[in-house]
Amino acid sequence: MPVDNQLYDRLAKTWWRPDSALGGLDTLNPGRFAYLDRVLDARGLRYQDLEVVDLGCGGGLMSEAYARRGARVTGVDPSTVSLKVARAHARESGLSIRYQQGRGEALPFPDASFDLVSCCDVLEHVDDLDAVIRQITRVLRPEGLFFFDTINRTWLSWLFVIEVFQEWLGLVAPGTHDWDMFITPGELGASLARAGLEIRDLTGLGPSLDPVGIGRALLHRATGRMDRDDALALVGPTPFEALLYMGWATTARRGRRRRRRPTGTWVSAAQ
Repeated sequence: MPVDNQLYDRLAKTWWRPDSALGGLDTLNPGRFAYLDRVLDARGLRYQDLEVVDLGCGGGLMSEAYARRGARVTGVDPSTVSLKVARAHARESGLSIRYQQGRGEALPFPDASFDLVSCCDVLEHVDDLDAVIRQITRVLRPEGLFFFDTINRTWLSWLFVIEVFQEWLGLVAPGTHDWDMFITPGELGASLARAGLEIRDLTGLGPSLDPVGIGRALLHRATGRMDRDDALALVGPTPFEALLYMGWATTARRGRRRRRRPTGTWVSAAQ
């Protein structure tokens, strides 16, 4: 089944409903930021000093998370309906976020505009990956960071993401994903290299192996009491890259081979 990117218009009003498929994506954010916080800290960077663009921002779930950390945030998305929802929620939350309509293949920003380009749960939806990566490279400042996550194209992702979550359980709408558009780490690394970027680290993004923690988190989500600890119990950084993986890239180093550092460890909310 081909990807139906128009569903983000049809379901836009559900972006901030925790019981919806789109709102449920917010449970990925604690795991993402548990990882990204460490990356920025290791490089001596603070959110407060960063110009961030959230590419494929949808209703603003990631954009607001960046803004609450002090970053100056621009969200860009092709769905004007989702952007309307994002602007309204930011106003209600007292957050200053610039939202702009645009596509990843033709970003409406000057060269070298951002310190960090964030692209989460997006790359597996685009028609021309190389064109999007070229645009990301263009708007990224020298030594800037590209932070991403996407879905690996493996038999496990076909089984769980497509067959179980999308087709059998209906946890995501039909047409949300197409297995053929999933991206292996090797394919993403090659696309980045063609644009002059280099992956500096990869780690999985997946569920906890603690059944007690998962059960408690699901109960808290059902009763509207889910917090950061609960979300981390559901999903976070993990060495297992066969389903979802995330990482960061920056300008390629000339004459040096990339070395991956192990970062797929669980981080508690207190760390």
